[in-house]
Order: sequence, then C-alpha cells, then structure tokens
Amino acid sequence: MERRAATPRRNGESLSEGVYGSIRARIDAGEFPQGSLLPREDELALAFGVSRTVLREALTRLRHDGLIASKRGTGNRVLEERRPTIFQAAPAHSIADLEACYKFRYGVEPEIAALAAERADREATGRIEASARRLEAVVASGHLGPEHDLAFHAAVAEATRNSYYIQTIAAIAKPVEVGLKVAAALSPIEPVRRLTPTITEHRAILSAIEAGDPNAARLAMQAHIRASRERVFVGAAPAG
Repeated sequence: MERRAATPRRNGESLSEGVYGSIRARIDAGEFPQGSLLPREDELALAFGVSRTVLREALTRLRHDGLIASKRGTGNRVLEERRPTIFQAAPAHSIADLEACYKFRYGVEPEIAALAAERADREATGRIEASARRLEAVVASGHLGPEHDLAFHAAVAEATRNSYYIQTIAAIAKPVEVGLKVAAALSPIEPVRRLTPTITEHRAILSAIEAGDPNAARLAMQAHIRASRERVFVGAAPAG
C-alpha cells in the first residue's frame, strides 16, 4: 500500500472512524476484493499514518459490521457474504433518548458480559484486557476519545462469539458516544478523576470474565451501566 499523508476525516470524526471509513470505501470499491486478505496491520497503520491502537479500533468496527473476519495466524479477510445488519439504533437527540438507550443497555449488556464469561478464550480476554489498558492510558494522559470506552464494550461482545450481540453493540455505538460526550461536557469534575471509576468498573467486568464467572460478570456490568447513567444524568439534571 502507498503511504498516505493523513487519514481523511469529517468534522468531529475520530481517527479510528476515519480509518474505518477509508478501509470500508476501499472494500466497497473492490480495491480490497471479497475473500482477499487485508494488508498486514503494520502496513495499514503506516499507510494511514496512525498508530496500531487506532487501526485496531477501526478493524474491530469492520468486524462488527460484518465486513471482515479475523483469524490468528492468518490476518483480516474481507468477507464474501456480509452479515445483514440486525437493526439500527435511532439517533439520540434528547435526554429522553439517552435514558431509553441506558435502559436498553441495562437489559442487554449484563447478559453479554455473562455469556462472555462462559465463552471467552485466552485470545478474547486478551483483547478485552488490551482495550482496558488503552482506556487507562488515555485517561492518565487526560485525553479521552469515546472510542476507547466503546472499544472495551465491543471486545466484551466479541468474546461471546454471538453475531447478534456483536452487531447490537455496534448498532448502539453512536447513542452511547453521545452519552459519553454529554457526561464530559456537563461534569464539573476534571477528566482523570471523573473517569477513574469507569476504569475500576471495567476492571471488575474483565476480572469476572477472566474468572469464567457469568453471574459476577453480569453484576459487574449492571453496576457499570448504572454508574455510567448516573455520570450522565447527574451532570445533565437542572440545578435546584
């Protein structure tokens, strides 16, 4: 692949979203034909001028959208038959929409975590661990993009090896991202202190999955979704 000076992005779009869009466009155009292997990760990262972390976030989304499949020792292959999208979540335009999204997440994501605890192998738990570490690193630096939080939940869903759960998490990514941005915009607490509980909650989920304890994973995810909702709505509530 030729090296690019920069990954094209729309206003407000993260680096990983820009890479995702570029690779998807190449797949749609046939530049990466169905059934073919994508270039190696180091080659793609160099070509798009991004880190391996950013590239892997884009590849995770491509997998969730049914565009590619990954296999250890083989690489990322463009799927010949794309999985149909199960559903698309409505955009979050109001606080009421965010509340509906959190209620949906509370009903679904704990079961995703429980199944991940039953099914996750060493490779899957490694991906969850890596996403948790990336979130911790960006929080420590004071620079957090919502994609780091979303990547953790995507990795948990991927560990279930259930395409319905995987696509569900991908489908609600946008309204979840809106919630994270609302919490960041309205909270009077500085970012590192505000996001430290998220790291602790993610670690509790990861520990339960690593231990193969579905009930503990379910409870840890329930606690995380409740706390995440509070971080949005405590900041969004009117004074008085």
